[in-house]
Amino acid sequence: MGWITKLVTVVAAVSLACLLYRKQRRSSISDIRGPDDCASFLLGHLKFLWHAESGVIEDRLLKEYGSVVRIKGPLSEGRLWVADPKALHQILQATSGLYVKLPIRRETTSIVTDKGLLCVEGEAHRRQRKAMMPAFGLTTSREYLPRFIEVIEKLDGMWKDICLNAPDGVPVTLDIAEWLGRAALDMIGKAVFEYEFGALDRLDNPITTTYLNLVNAAFGTKPPPVNLFVSDVAQYFPPGILSWLFERDQTPGPVKLRENRKQVHAVARTLIDAKREDMRNGDQGKDVLSLLIKGGDEADETLEDYEIIAQVRTLMFAGHEASSKTMAYILWELAKNPEVQTKLRAELDANVSAKGKIDFSAVELENMPYLNAVIKETLRMHSSLTDIIRQASEDNVLPLSTPVVGSSGRTYQELHIPKGTIVHASTSGYNINPDVWGSDAQVFRPERWLEQDLSSVKTPLGVYGNMLTFSAGVRSCVGWRFAIIQLQALVARVVREFQFFEVEDKPVTLWRPGLVVPIVAGEEAKGPQLPLKVSLVHRN
Repeated sequence: MGWITKLVTVVAAVSLACLLYRKQRRSSISDIRGPDDCASFLLGHLKFLWHAESGVIEDRLLKEYGSVVRIKGPLSEGRLWVADPKALHQILQATSGLYVKLPIRRETTSIVTDKGLLCVEGEAHRRQRKAMMPAFGLTTSREYLPRFIEVIEKLDGMWKDICLNAPDGVPVTLDIAEWLGRAALDMIGKAVFEYEFGALDRLDNPITTTYLNLVNAAFGTKPPPVNLFVSDVAQYFPPGILSWLFERDQTPGPVKLRENRKQVHAVARTLIDAKREDMRNGDQGKDVLSLLIKGGDEADETLEDYEIIAQVRTLMFAGHEASSKTMAYILWELAKNPEVQTKLRAELDANVSAKGKIDFSAVELENMPYLNAVIKETLRMHSSLTDIIRQASEDNVLPLSTPVVGSSGRTYQELHIPKGTIVHASTSGYNINPDVWGSDAQVFRPERWLEQDLSSVKTPLGVYGNMLTFSAGVRSCVGWRFAIIQLQALVARVVREFQFFEVEDKPVTLWRPGLVVPIVAGEEAKGPQLPLKVSLVHRN
């Protein structure tokens, strides 16, 4: 944290304390119950929320206070933590523009992704999203499968070589997070813009270097309290001040993010020029970048070059971080639940025997019940983004699925939300809410997806399996089908070929410095790791 930021922090704390205190006093949500034992005046509950193992905080809030909880922002600003289905439907899905991203959140995100789909609002968001949809429809997403398989085959071969060289078939220990981070980069390179990162081959590619371990380098395993404070109270700074500070900060995180931006911009501009030349020569291309260059069917849907580059950075960041971590979590859950691993391998073997080849088509992958149950259960339990922060753009009434009893003893069927109220729409909290998923919501149990239709419920949310993992509404993840096909293809191949076991002396925990990352307990300084023992499957 540079000296300029520290100075601004002190000035902001002094000048905003009275303002936020008065706002807290006027808030109509003050009767809602919430934890007071873990809040401070300066940080509120920020440290409580961000310096914790993923899932632990959500479980405590649900058990002690229910699915709507009063929490505090910096300087004791009143906020709501929400895991109630009907309330989340209102916040994220039912109304467009009623709950919006905070300007400072858009500015922070733009540091990582430029002014792409994650940052813009209103007409700009509608236009960008419409231009991107052709690249991520069902048919188009299925066409990326051969490119994914090409990378997965290379990964498969590398792991086989390592296992075959182990003495007497002893399982080898691999950092699954690191391996799958490299594989995800190579898959994105091939599918998004037909570019060879060479991440698995460990080629000296500057983009690969800037993306690997980017989240940990930028945010740290546990962001210092001053960073948490600045990132939140910066919403009251003059517009652009955070970006101004970021450009001048010489600490490692901002330096790596700026280098990432520089490298991606250079490569993306070169590829855009090359693909335009290919199009003039009749080669239209079927990668994501080519489809983005073509734009929509109407002239007003065509993206400018800076917008195309922003979408590339958005896809690279989200695709690498979220997809690679989810791949790792699937294998981690299979290692912890050997009976699930055995059952899944049996389904895969049966389908291979029936069709006589190793790899499957997209339709065949979609039609394997247990494979998709395992993927859904992992996505439910391990959402990469734990909270979606929004702000009420006007006074409104928030409906509730489950009544809430306030500190006064009053029962609320709905809540009156004042304009400006900040809500933490809890992806992780909703995904383990027992009112939605049953009393065993905290248990990894893929069979729940086969026993009942969890995609069809009273208050539908999200785009996949009634989960919030890919968000919901007009700001839901545009590439969710792309991600699911990646997961299906990888799991279908590696679980047939390899067995996965926990490394008993390296317990893994999941921390939340912004995005959830796997950390080995006691080795936090090493950054994200997910070690597993791996051996070849031996068949008679």
